[in-house]
This record gives sequence, structure tokens and C-alpha cells, in this order.
Amino acid sequence: MSAWFILENLLNGIVDVNDVNIFLLEYLNRWRFKLF
Repeated sequence: MSAWFILENLLNGIVDVNDVNIFLLEYLNRWRFKLF
């Protein structure tokens, strides 16, 4: 069982997984723009 699977299950009880995915995509996009 991976740590991400556990983290996802914990977040499931707090926020919608779709919200988490949107947040992660936004975070990765900002981080990528900082690189270039």
C-alpha cells in the first residue's frame, strides 16, 4: 500500500478528490513555470 493511496483515502473524508486533483495540477503548473 503506497503512501499516496493512504493520503488519498485520508483526504477523501475532508475534501473531494476532484478538488485535490485541480489543486495539484495548479501547483504543478506554477512550479513548471518557475523552472522555465
